[in-house]
Amino acid sequence: MIIELTQAYCKKYTYIPERFVDTIYHNLIAPVANSVEVSYGDARFKLNIYTLLVAPSRTGKGKVINEITKEILLNVNHGLVLSDEGTAEAYIKQLGNSEKLNESNFMNEIKYKGAGIICNDEITSIIKPTADYTKSMIEFLTGIYNAQSKYVKSLVNEKFTINEPHVNLFTGTQLQKISELSQTNIFSGFFPRLNIVKVDERPMPTEEQIVAPIKYSEEMKTVRQTLERLTALLDEFNSSIVNVLYIPISANAMKYIYTWDYNKLRNTLSTAETIYLNTRREFAIKYAGIFKINKALKDTIRFILQQPENEKISIQSVNIALDKVKDDTVWKKASEHFYRNLVSELDESYVIQSTNYLDAIEKDALEVICTIMGTADEKKLALVKNAIHRILARNLENEVFKFNDKHFVTLRALQRSTGIMVKTLLPIIEGLKEEGVVETVTTIQQKNRNVRVIEISN
Repeated sequence: MIIELTQAYCKKYTYIPERFVDTIYHNLIAPVANSVEVSYGDARFKLNIYTLLVAPSRTGKGKVINEITKEILLNVNHGLVLSDEGTAEAYIKQLGNSEKLNESNFMNEIKYKGAGIICNDEITSIIKPTADYTKSMIEFLTGIYNAQSKYVKSLVNEKFTINEPHVNLFTGTQLQKISELSQTNIFSGFFPRLNIVKVDERPMPTEEQIVAPIKYSEEMKTVRQTLERLTALLDEFNSSIVNVLYIPISANAMKYIYTWDYNKLRNTLSTAETIYLNTRREFAIKYAGIFKINKALKDTIRFILQQPENEKISIQSVNIALDKVKDDTVWKKASEHFYRNLVSELDESYVIQSTNYLDAIEKDALEVICTIMGTADEKKLALVKNAIHRILARNLENEVFKFNDKHFVTLRALQRSTGIMVKTLLPIIEGLKEEGVVETVTTIQQKNRNVRVIEISN
């Protein structure tokens, strides 16, 4: 429902990259569905997501984040959109309840849900590399991401409790700016929680897109109205601190998530990349829940259209259907239909749909992580340098060998010794080249196969 309308709007009126289009409906549904969780046994998975768009200037990041997603959510529920340049302390005070509240007005001021989304098309505006508060902001975003029923934080002499936290982050940056952020952020747990979506260039617009109006089309008006109805559908859960609508996930679907791509990749990943990939399993669960909500909304609209008049689904008929929901009797039936569709078994089809999307951006996401780790990491330079000398000292077969009276080591051997992925090694080796430790990476034939090697200078 929301997915299809968003895709139709973007295809007709914009020329933003296709991968960015997907992130719009993720960030429209997730903040609104703050009372829906995927459950597996005792495990609970909230649908909140952190999304980072990485692309050159004028690729559509600002339009996706601010002009479409943020603008629609402001119209749906103004309170869901948090300040785009706040501090950790400000967010905690905005979302949480203070123990200093007077008993007389406590019930009037209590916040049952700590839900919202931060929309800012430049991540360095939120996490400034040189700012004193950067550490506290990273700690806040990392800590609240997986917080379950409560997030508690003390500020000076005041303790704040955020009930049912559900914070989303939708931000962006350029690839060259990513290296400005501290490398330690990768290991802090914050960067692995980012769903990184990278594109290299903006598609060329068609003639129709060039002359098309920027204002929302009928498609996006319907998206806004549908989100308003979704908010109302979940209202009875939003007003309570204990009631949450759970979507169960099957054992087979969970097994699919935990074996997806991991076995073939785990032996070639660095520590940071392994942490990132493990977190992506959780992304698959979250996106499966979002796809499920979209399907439940479609089925609900179809159900409404069958009451009492059967009309073909179109933008106009969806608007008519949503207007019919104002009738109390139809509204009650529609709500029951929505819950029944949503809570029914979350099977492999939704999980495969979500993991296929993640698989499409796996390569670019890891490239961004490699950029963050970059050649400026002196510890990794030293690690690789020591590994080269250690391998050279051992002189093991297929690790160090002579070719035209020069010593070489394979990149795979170096990877095994350091635990760093080959793709991550390459920019680090450039730093070692400047120090005169190694020569250029090259490919030679060894035992009837082509091997990527580096020449050891000393």
